[in-house]
Amino acid sequence: LIGDQLALSGRKVLLIEFENGLRTLDMYVGATQTKIYDLDDVLNGRCEIADAIANSSLSRNLDVIFAGNARKDLPKDQFEDMVLALNENYDHIIIDTDCSEESLDCITGITMNNLVVATQDIPGIRDARYVCDRLLSAG
Repeated sequence: LIGDQLALSGRKVLLIEFENGLRTLDMYVGATQTKIYDLDDVLNGRCEIADAIANSSLSRNLDVIFAGNARKDLPKDQFEDMVLALNENYDHIIIDTDCSEESLDCITGITMNNLVVATQDIPGIRDARYVCDRLLSAG
């Protein structure tokens, strides 16, 4: 896990689980059942950002915001505002997302660096190529 390695090196890291398909990031970072609020709660005004941030048991420098159960009509402006506000408290913010149009629209305006990870099958490589082309065209 890249976020874990950055945190172990002394960097303050926030992982945002943006993709709500499997919703397993809590298991990877040792934060299962530590928070009841998630990204959808923050973006829809049901809680403050701090209420949705869970601390990882892997490192004291690693925090995470979990994806919600379902994401409909994602408020892009609220997401961008949230990430920009959190930028003051973290050295790195890593957004774990899928390659849907909606997700790419939300992240392209606020990301500085992108790492695309794909499976080695043809659909995975095609999706990765699409994402890379989309990110490059967005600057």
